[in-house]
Amino acid sequence: MKSPFASLLASPRAILVRSTLATGLLAMSARAQASLEWSATQPDNSGDEFTQMLAVGPDGSVYLAQAIPGNTPNNLDVRLVKHTDAGAFAWLAEWDTYGFNDAVTAMLTAPNGELFVAGYDRRETAIGHINHDATLRKFSPGGTQQWFAASQGVGGTAVSFRALARLSNGAVIGAGSKGAGGHLARFSNSGALEWQRTLTGGGFGGTWVTDVALLPDDSIVACGQRGSSFNGALTVWRYDAAGNELWRSTLDELVPQQSHGASLCITPSGRIAVGGRRLVSPSANDMALAQFDPADGSLDWKLYVSANSGPSGMDEIRKVAAAPDGVIWCAGRRFDTQSDMDTVILRVDGGGALLSLETWAGGATSFDQPQALHIGSAGQAWVSVMGGVANRDIAVLQFDSAGELVSEDVFDLGGDDIGVVAAAGPGERLTIAGSTNASGDYDALALRIDLGAAPSTYCTAKLNSLGCAPRLSFNGAPSASATSGFDVVCANMRNQKSGLWIYSLTGPDAAPFQGGFLCTAAPRRRTPATTSGGAASGDDCSGMHVLDFNAFAHGLLGGAPAPELLVSGTSVHTQVWARDPGAPEDSALSAGLRFETAP
Repeated sequence: MKSPFASLLASPRAILVRSTLATGLLAMSARAQASLEWSATQPDNSGDEFTQMLAVGPDGSVYLAQAIPGNTPNNLDVRLVKHTDAGAFAWLAEWDTYGFNDAVTAMLTAPNGELFVAGYDRRETAIGHINHDATLRKFSPGGTQQWFAASQGVGGTAVSFRALARLSNGAVIGAGSKGAGGHLARFSNSGALEWQRTLTGGGFGGTWVTDVALLPDDSIVACGQRGSSFNGALTVWRYDAAGNELWRSTLDELVPQQSHGASLCITPSGRIAVGGRRLVSPSANDMALAQFDPADGSLDWKLYVSANSGPSGMDEIRKVAAAPDGVIWCAGRRFDTQSDMDTVILRVDGGGALLSLETWAGGATSFDQPQALHIGSAGQAWVSVMGGVANRDIAVLQFDSAGELVSEDVFDLGGDDIGVVAAAGPGERLTIAGSTNASGDYDALALRIDLGAAPSTYCTAKLNSLGCAPRLSFNGAPSASATSGFDVVCANMRNQKSGLWIYSLTGPDAAPFQGGFLCTAAPRRRTPATTSGGAASGDDCSGMHVLDFNAFAHGLLGGAPAPELLVSGTSVHTQVWARDPGAPEDSALSAGLRFETAP
């Protein structure tokens, strides 16, 4: 058997890395709030290269795992490329683990910049058995492979990791499948395989794990499907860090339907939310979302959403994420007889009630599928979408805290541009990776998207006298011409208290003030006072200060708005000051919210 360290190609084939700073490269919509910072491709004329996985380091560096033509016929090898935060090429590594097909199935960056790469590598034994191993490599930020480990398949078994998580002591959890069962494995920070577990099913349909997360005590939560009497059911498992199963919860196991969990998240209250789908028949299926108690796996609630307008077996929730206010965002897809496949965004409250459902159809007769979901600092959700069939484009959608679409940016490099994976990075930026054939054959592609033109929060809020932290968000879009339609919102405030918005046109600040911070630079301006509302009696944090900044800018709410608010491109920094009896200086101060006026 070849040494996995020796399989790191000593002299990777020469490639040309093209990094382009953005300007005039892409076609965008009029509702643009995301801009291209840089793009990079790696053409090498050896055939088609496709990005499989992406990771972003704590310093903004970008790691791309690519499938490339192998050195032996009909085999694929792996190329790992690092770009700096500015898009410059840093280094690459290539490997062919056992001399057969190799693929990357998951990647994870640690806070210290170390990179973990999970593979799915074919291995053949001396007696002709074909196995697939779940492999794991650790790289330093400088590109040195520090160790290689594997959870091996035997007797013709395939083992793979679909997701990774890192424990507080540096150990790594791999989650995926082993044969017809699910699979969990733990590797030490030095690469030793410490334990592995096979998650068996209870009937038909097979068992596998699709996503994994960690609770504060380092216990492991995984979701996927478990075999059942009706061809598989959505299942959640919880294991402790030592590999002992604590509980397993299966949704509607005895109902005649097939279901699975595709993505999970931990809510601010510590509950486990899982999104996926259920299939009642080949022509009838629903999006599925359920929430579970982490203590014992008991079901809090379940929600099935029928969003399709025709027969399909493809409707599902693909990504879930929890906002700081406890709202669960879901990005999914649905079948549409008019445009084939649409992207659907759902918002669900902590009690399981559907708050909103928004559909983005993209272009006519296009397959639009969400690839990533990211919660922004101002309460919005960003969704990256792969759209089209033969001539695909990459779209970035922004939804405000009420679930309304407020911006859409479509990136077209002039060919078939495939956005496969996306990841958020520091500084309100998003990286999207995939492939493009704009220069001929398919080359690996990375795009760095700057989200800085969209509303964002900064600075630090002052805890009020009841221990609540003010929470900022927005609804709508800032506009120099519109006379309404952009609400700035500060929730989690004392009920029935007066307050106002302080704003600045000269930038941010963080000056100590009344036990908190002034987050706006001098000279500062103010809006008319507002009342927080909320509970009519008693003392709680049900209050909310809301101001339509578009209406205020046009003089419709009184006060003396700055004329610059009616100029497109004006950058505004604002925060709430409010009364709070019992707090230092009897006042409340929110963090800061920055936005830029559009035309």
